[in-house]
Amino acid sequence: MRKYSKIISSVIVIFMVSLFATGCSSGHLAKDELGFIKLMNEMNKIETYQSNGEISLDIKEMPEDIMDDEALLVLDALKNYSIKYEIKQDITTMNYELSLFLNNKNNNQKILFMSMVSNGEIHYIKIDDMKKVISKFADVPRQEIDAAFAYAFGDAQYISFTNEQLIDFYLENLELSAVMSETELESFREGMEELLDPEKLLDKQEKIQKSYYPYLIKSANIYKNFDSGLDLISHDNNKYTLSISALDLLKLVESFLNYTIDHVTEVGEFYKTFIPFYFESANELYGGNMEIITQAQNELANLDVYIDQVVTEVNANKDQYKAMVTTTMAELRSELEKYAKDTKLTVELEKVNSSTYESSVMLNLDITDGGERMAFDFVTHNTTKVLKSFKATLPTKNVMDMEAFMERVNAQQYSKRDWNN
Repeated sequence: MRKYSKIISSVIVIFMVSLFATGCSSGHLAKDELGFIKLMNEMNKIETYQSNGEISLDIKEMPEDIMDDEALLVLDALKNYSIKYEIKQDITTMNYELSLFLNNKNNNQKILFMSMVSNGEIHYIKIDDMKKVISKFADVPRQEIDAAFAYAFGDAQYISFTNEQLIDFYLENLELSAVMSETELESFREGMEELLDPEKLLDKQEKIQKSYYPYLIKSANIYKNFDSGLDLISHDNNKYTLSISALDLLKLVESFLNYTIDHVTEVGEFYKTFIPFYFESANELYGGNMEIITQAQNELANLDVYIDQVVTEVNANKDQYKAMVTTTMAELRSELEKYAKDTKLTVELEKVNSSTYESSVMLNLDITDGGERMAFDFVTHNTTKVLKSFKATLPTKNVMDMEAFMERVNAQQYSKRDWNN
């Protein structure tokens, strides 16, 4: 089993590099590849929408040495249940209504186990829904569950919390103060506040897009003549399918690395400007208190000299470096053929009509090491419909805010200690 982590990492690296290579080779893209990227960008720009979908993990086989009693319970649940979701959201205001269901794969019956709603500033979790799941899977009478909820929440049906309370909750429960300085904690808090503030989040996204766009263009120009030699994407009417096998992708990775070696001078000049820009922008966008940024900035003075040395070395020994690529790919291909030849990633995008989109992701992981096998299918499917507008309907009755809930919990704990004494 020691090889599993190495092989999984290799597969993930291959997929990541391959998707990057497909996306950046804009000057040499086929019509289907351009259509896939255009549709993906179109879907990513939707701001107000209604989505429903399903997430499923189908376990085919797992190694015996990692299957303890708890793992067997999880495995049994994964075999019989998937997660379904329904969401309406306006990302410009962060209004949303979210429902999560456990779906029985055998009869397609679903159990609502969590509902959330928010206006972007206050979030509400419906606690009543949790009773159904607990009574379904826990060997506890429903009367006892009702009594426990009444003790903890009184007659409240919703717990509400603000963005500030959510941040405080994370900081307290993750115990970040033990591993972060006060300055780092403040930067972390500011980052969380920006993520939960729609105006700040959109402003930061716009800044990132504008600042990085020139470098994306430069990178695309360098790789404009790159040809993977693979037909990764097929097209049928309004549906695009990206299919990537781990073995087939080795050719793409090898071609990509060899192209980089042949254009190492242009790549080196690109990184001379991009690396300083990256750390400067990270410093500006994320607070400038991260230790890694400070350490990297101290070394930027010698960056050009180092890159020039690498470029000179590669240019003088291109055949040797290409031979290294060939050897490495051959070794990896041998391992994948032996252990993970059936691993595959498939992504499907479809524009059903002017306002409806469907997407699916299927990862088939199949790894064999000696007599043991790890095999599962991770599948997601999503249908998104564009909405003209959306505003969440917030609950007004039987709501307990986070502060009142914590006071109630602390009072109950104090009362219990007092009673025991």
